[in-house]
Amino acid sequence: MQFEQVISALQSPNNEVRKQAEQLYNEALEKNSDSFIQSHFEMLKSQNENIRHYVLTILHVSLSKNIEPVLFDRLNQQIQATMFSTLIEIFKNETSLKVVSMLAEVLSIICMSLSKKKVNVNPYFNTTIELTKSPNEALRFLGYTTVSQLILLLEPQTQVEATGTLVQLLSSGMNDTSLVVALAALDSFISCVLMYDDPDSPLGESQGKFIVLMPIALQLFGKIMNSGNLKLITKSLSTVAQFAYLPKEFMKPYVMVFVSGLLTISSNESIDFEVRMTAMSTVLDIVEPFKLLFKREPVALNNVLSHLFTWLCILNDDVDSWNKGEELDEDAADLARDLVDQSADMFGGECMFMFINSQKLDNWKKECAYLRWIYITLNAGKHFYKKHLDKLFEIINKYLLHQHPRVRNMAFLLLNEMICLFKKKCKSYVSQIFQVIKQSFSDAFIPNQISGCDIISSFIDVELVSQSEFQEVLMSMLQSLTNFITTAQSTKLIIAAFASLNFIIHFMKNMLDQYFAILMNFFKSKAQQLNQVILTATDQKQRKEILKIKSRLIEGLSMLVYSCSKSITKQVAHEIFLEVYNVFSLKEEEREVLMPFAEKAFTRLAGVLKDDIQPYLNTIVPIIISRASMNPEITVGDKEEQVDDEDWANTVFQGMNIGIKTSQIEEKADAISTLDLFVDDLQELMVPYVESMSPLIKSMKFIMDDTVRFKATTLVGTLFKLRLKVLVAQNRQQAIAAMKSSQFYVNAFTAFVKYIPSETEPSVALHKIETFNTMIKSLGPNALSLEELNMIFTMFADVFESYENSTKMKTQQQESVQGLTEEELEILDHSNETDSDTIMACQHLFQTVIKLNEQYVNPYNTILHQWIMKYYNSGNADYISTSIVYIGDLVTVGKRSDLVNDVISQFINYISSDNSDIQFNVLLSLTEILKYYPDNIIQNFFSPLAQKLKWCEQLRGQEKNDIYEASLLCKGSLLICHPELCKSVGINIIDMMNDWFGSIMNIKNVKDMALCLVIFASKKGSLIVDTPEKLAHYINFIGNTLIEDSIDEESSNMLKEVLMQFKQKFPDQVFTQIWQGMSIEAREEIYCLLDNSSQNA
Repeated sequence: MQFEQVISALQSPNNEVRKQAEQLYNEALEKNSDSFIQSHFEMLKSQNENIRHYVLTILHVSLSKNIEPVLFDRLNQQIQATMFSTLIEIFKNETSLKVVSMLAEVLSIICMSLSKKKVNVNPYFNTTIELTKSPNEALRFLGYTTVSQLILLLEPQTQVEATGTLVQLLSSGMNDTSLVVALAALDSFISCVLMYDDPDSPLGESQGKFIVLMPIALQLFGKIMNSGNLKLITKSLSTVAQFAYLPKEFMKPYVMVFVSGLLTISSNESIDFEVRMTAMSTVLDIVEPFKLLFKREPVALNNVLSHLFTWLCILNDDVDSWNKGEELDEDAADLARDLVDQSADMFGGECMFMFINSQKLDNWKKECAYLRWIYITLNAGKHFYKKHLDKLFEIINKYLLHQHPRVRNMAFLLLNEMICLFKKKCKSYVSQIFQVIKQSFSDAFIPNQISGCDIISSFIDVELVSQSEFQEVLMSMLQSLTNFITTAQSTKLIIAAFASLNFIIHFMKNMLDQYFAILMNFFKSKAQQLNQVILTATDQKQRKEILKIKSRLIEGLSMLVYSCSKSITKQVAHEIFLEVYNVFSLKEEEREVLMPFAEKAFTRLAGVLKDDIQPYLNTIVPIIISRASMNPEITVGDKEEQVDDEDWANTVFQGMNIGIKTSQIEEKADAISTLDLFVDDLQELMVPYVESMSPLIKSMKFIMDDTVRFKATTLVGTLFKLRLKVLVAQNRQQAIAAMKSSQFYVNAFTAFVKYIPSETEPSVALHKIETFNTMIKSLGPNALSLEELNMIFTMFADVFESYENSTKMKTQQQESVQGLTEEELEILDHSNETDSDTIMACQHLFQTVIKLNEQYVNPYNTILHQWIMKYYNSGNADYISTSIVYIGDLVTVGKRSDLVNDVISQFINYISSDNSDIQFNVLLSLTEILKYYPDNIIQNFFSPLAQKLKWCEQLRGQEKNDIYEASLLCKGSLLICHPELCKSVGINIIDMMNDWFGSIMNIKNVKDMALCLVIFASKKGSLIVDTPEKLAHYINFIGNTLIEDSIDEESSNMLKEVLMQFKQKFPDQVFTQIWQGMSIEAREEIYCLLDNSSQNA
C-alpha cells in the first residue's frame, strides 16, 4: 500500500481498514524515519486543504509520541537542521488559517527538539518575524502564533535583547487589519508577559516594557467585541481570560473596562447562550485577582450576580415530566450553577446571601432559584452560614409550605446539604429534621418523597443521632419505607426507599432483633414478587429497572445478616445465600447489574456459612476473579466526541478525546476486595483458587486508580498469609522453602521491589511497604537469599534516588525563570511528598531486613551504603534527617558495633542542630541505641549526652516542644537501661523515674513510642508501680494512648505480662475501681489489644 493510500485509509470509517492502516503507518515510522518524514513532506504539497491539515495533524502526533528514541531524534542531522525551513518553504503560499494553525503546532515541537540539541534557533526566530510582515493573512497569523513559542528557546541574553523588537512587533500585530491576525498577536502578547515573570532575572526586569501594549490590547478587545463575528468573539474569550494571570500592575487600571465589555456580551440576548455564559465566566476569571476591589464596586457586582440569578431562574414549567423523573431542558440554569459556585468562592457566603435576599421573589421560579442559590453557595460560604442556621431553618420551614412542588423539593435538598456540611450544628435541630422527613413522605410528588429518603441516609451517614435516639422514630420510618417499596410505581422512589431502609438496618446493628422476622418476611415476599416478574418480563427497560430494585434487595438481605447476627441461623443465612446466588441464572449483561451488590452480600454471608458455601465457590469465585482482572473500556475520538454518561470520564490528550469507563474501575476494585474478604474468611476453602488469583498481583501497578492498587496489595498480603499457613500445616520444617519455590512468591516479591519505588500515591506506597514488611517478617531469620537482598537494597537505592531527583526538580523550579502552571506545580509537589513519605516508610522495612538477615552486610555495602552516606554528608537538612534513622537502625538491629562510637558522638552533636527534623530523629535514634549497648560503650558519652538532654528541657512548652518530648524518651532510655551509670553521678533512680513517668504522661506527639518505653520500663523493673494511684495513672495512660495510637506486637505481649504481674500484686477491687473510672473507648482498646496479643501468642 502506497503512503498516500495509508493516509487515506487512516481516515476510513471502517475500523478494520483503519487498524490495518495504523499498523502500516507505525511500521513505516520504525522502518525508515527519514523516508517516513519525506513522505509527509510530499503529501503536504497537496492542493487539497483537508489533506494538508490531516497530514500535519498526524505528523504532530508522531513527533509528540512517547517512544524511545522520539521520532525527531531518529532523523539524520540534515533533515533535523532543515525541517523548519522545509516546512516554511512548502507553505510559503498557504492561505488556510486552519492549516497554518496546525503548522504552528508542528513548528513548535521542531524548535523545542532543536533547542534540546543546543542548536541555534535565532534564524528561525528571524524567519518568524519576517512572516509577520507578509501580505498573506495566513502567514502573518502563523508568524504571530509562533513567535511567542520561539522566544522561549532563545538564549537568555538574546531574549533580553529581542524584547524591544518584540514589543514593536506585537504592537503592529494587534493593530493588524485582520482581526484574526490581531487576536494571534494578542495571544502572543499575553504569553510573552507571562514568560517574563521572574522579577529577579534579567528577563524579569524587561517585563515592564510590555505594559505600553495594554491600551492597544484593550482597543483590540473592543474591536473584536463590536465586530459581530460570533466565531471570533467566542475564540477571543479564552484569550481574554488569560489576562487574569498578568501582573496586577498591568491589569488594575483596566479591570472594569474589560468587565464592562464582557458584560455587554453577556447581556446580548441575540448571541448564543453558551457564548454569553463564557463571557460571564471570563468576567469572573479576570476579576478574581481583584475580588476585594470588585466587592467595592456594588453596581458592577450586582450586575454580575443579577445575570447569574436570572439564568438560574430559567426553569421548565413541565411539572409532570419532572415528577416522572424525566430529564428537563434546563441547560441555562445548570450552566449558571458553576458560575454561582465560583462567585461564592470569590465573594464569600455573606455577600452572596445578602444579594439573594435583596431580590424580588414574585414567582415560583425565582423562589426555587432563591433556594438553589443558597444551596449552591452553602459549601463555599459555610463559615458564614453555620452561624446562621436558625435563619436557614426558618427559610426551609417557610418554603416547605409552598404550593409549588419544585420549590418544596429545593427546600428538602437544601436541608440535606446542610446536614452533610453542618452535622455537629444540626444536632440541635434533630426533632425538626424528623418532622421534615415525615412531611416529605406525605408529599404527593415523587422527587420530594425521594428527598425524604435521602435525608434519612444523610443523617445516619453523618451520625446525627444515636441508636437510642433513632429508636423513637424507627417503627414509623420502617413502615413508611416498606410502604413505598410495596406500593410505589416509581423505580427511583423504590430504589431510594430500599437504600434508606438498608442504611437503617446497617446503622441499627444489634438493635433490630425484635423486627427481624417482620423484615425477613418482607424481603422474602418482595424477592418472590421480583423473581416472578422477571420471569415473564420481556421489555428490556422493565427488566433493567427490576434488576436495579433487586440489587438493593440483595443488599438489604445481606445487611440483615450483618445487623441481626443473634437471629441469623445457618439455615436462614443459607436461604439468603440462595437468593443472592440466583444472580448466576441471569444472562451475563443482566448479571453485571447485580454483581457489585452480590459480591458484597457474599462477603457478609461467607463468615456465617463457612463450609456450607464450598459447593458454590466453583461458580462464584471464577466470575469474581474475571471481574477483578478486567481492564476498563477506553474510547478514543475527536476532541468534541465525549461519552455523555455518568459511568464514563473524559479527558483531552493531544487533541483527542479519551473516554474511560470509570464504573468498571470501581467494579474491579470491589471484586478484588471481595476476593480478599473471601480468602480471609474462608481460609483453606479458597486454596484451590490461589493460583488463578495470582495474576492479580499485576493490579498492584494498575495506573488508572489508586484504590485498585491498594486493594490488590491487600489481597496479595492475604494470599501470602493463607499459602504460608497451609504450607506450615503440611510440613512446618519445609514450609518456608516450599513458599519461596512457588511462582506466587517469586511474582509477589518481584512486584513489591518493582512497584514500591514507582508508586505515586503516598497511602498506597505506605500500604505496599507495610504489606511487604509483614511478608519478610513471616519468612523468619535468614530466609532471604543474596539475590533477594540485592533486589531489596536496589529498591531502597531507587527510592533514595527518586527522592533526590524530585527534590532537585522542585528546587530548580523554585529558582527557574520559566514558571510551571499551577497544575504542574501541584503534580511536582505531590511527587516530592510521595517520595519523601516512601523513603521514611521504607525505614521500617529496612529495619526488618537487616534485623532478620545476618548476611545483609555485603549487599548493603555494595548497593545502599553510598546513598545513605551521600544523604548524611550532603549538608541538606532533609537528606540528613532521613539518613539518620537508617544509620540508627544499622548500629542497633543491624548490630554494626564497629560504627557505634562515631555514630553516638556525631548524633549527640546534632541534638543542638538548627533543624527540628534532625534533632527529633537523632533523639529517637539515640533512645534505641541506648537500649542496645552496655555501660562500657555508653559511659564515654554519658556526660555530653546528659548536658544535651538538660539543654532540651528549656524547649518545653515552646515552639520546639516536640524536641523536648523526644528528649524525654532518650532520658527514659538512659535511666532504664543504664541505672548504674546514672547512680555513679548521684542520680536517685527511683525518684527520677517517678518524675519521668509524670512528665511522659503529658506528652502529645510521640505517645506510641512513650507507651512502648513505659511498658519496657515496667518489665525491666525500672518503673515501680506500687500504689493504687500510680496503677490508675499507668492503666489510664495505656488506654488513652491506644485510642489514638497503636503499638507493635512485641510491646503488646510485654504489656500482657506486666498487667498479669499487677493483677497478682493488687486486689480485684482496685482494678474494678480503675476500670469504672476509665472511658468506654479506653477500655475497648485495652480489651482489643489483650485479645490480639493472646491470639498472636
